Amino acid sequence: LLVSLVAVIASCSGNAPQQNGVATDQQILGLPFEIKYVNRYDSIDKWYIVTLVLPRQYYSKENLERIFQYYSGKNPDLARIVRVMVFADPETYERSRSVKEWEPPKTIEQRKESDEEPSVPKPYWNNAHAHYDRQCQNEHYWYSPDLDDPSKQETVILKGKLYGMPIMNPCK
Repeated sequence: LLVSLVAVIASCSGNAPQQNGVATDQQILGLPFEIKYVNRYDSIDKWYIVTLVLPRQYYSKENLERIFQYYSGKNPDLARIVRVMVFADPETYERSRSVKEWEPPKTIEQRKESDEEPSVPKPYWNNAHAHYDRQCQNEHYWYSPDLDDPSKQETVILKGKLYGMPIMNPCK
């Protein structure tokens, strides 16, 4: 009887794999995303950074807020600053990793000297489609509501103030 009870419980627990018997972030949230990067580090404050790829069909404001809320509350004692970047497709994530540093455009004189026709690369999106940032008491995110035009973004301030860039010590 005990063996059959264990078999029934095991069959009802779902087919998704667990890590060391613990549910994965994907299982807890019920979303099929791929974690690409996780980093925790201690500088002036403790940081927790996550980058993930969420398939386009699951990309919505509601799902993003679930992800952001989950990571904001995950191990609150381990990080006072939390950053989550969400890409809606793996191609954009890979492009974001391979972007070269900006170079100033050639001047007209330089173009004439090289006798080359200037080539203008086709613009493409290479940033996260959504970005969450919690710095102590300040919490906000921005996202692209239309993945076909990711340059249009909306910002949502959840609490506190909106900082453009992380300051040296936002928690004091």
